[in-house]
Amino acid sequence: RKISLGLAPLAASPARQTPDSGHPARIKSTRDLGSEIEALVKSNAPRKRILLVEDQVEQSTAMADGLRRLAQRVDVVQSAEAAMAILTASQPDIAVIDVGLPGMNGAELANLILDKWPQIHVVNITDWTRAVEIEDALEKLRARGAEILTKPLQPDDMLLILMDGLAA
Repeated sequence: RKISLGLAPLAASPARQTPDSGHPARIKSTRDLGSEIEALVKSNAPRKRILLVEDQVEQSTAMADGLRRLAQRVDVVQSAEAAMAILTASQPDIAVIDVGLPGMNGAELANLILDKWPQIHVVNITDWTRAVEIEDALEKLRARGAEILTKPLQPDDMLLILMDGLAA
């Protein structure tokens, strides 16, 4: 479900590589997903603080609820400007940013975060239509280390975001 946009794949973190191919691992079944989620929730790994920037309430509610079920701390805002207030006060571990935000768009916000707070794991989310419209901007973000995922996010996408965040 990651958008490739024609770039050579960035090196996947060890948690996401299959042993024989080096390609990102995908969770094969709901049972596997359930055991991965249970292991994450029961682990002693520190909980991540996640900034979710999404202007569609249904999307933000579903994603935030999913991340909270994974025992993560989630701050939800609906604009890049509101995100900046949180980023200035305290930096999250992971920023999940919708590309199509009102005002400053999500690609601009992601670039700003990567410039000012490079320790934050940036994940941009978008739909295929918008991805095609701003392909160059997304390729540049990906080259800088940001991940690009398609909406709506699935539970395994959220788990993989956390696994990347734990490896970072």
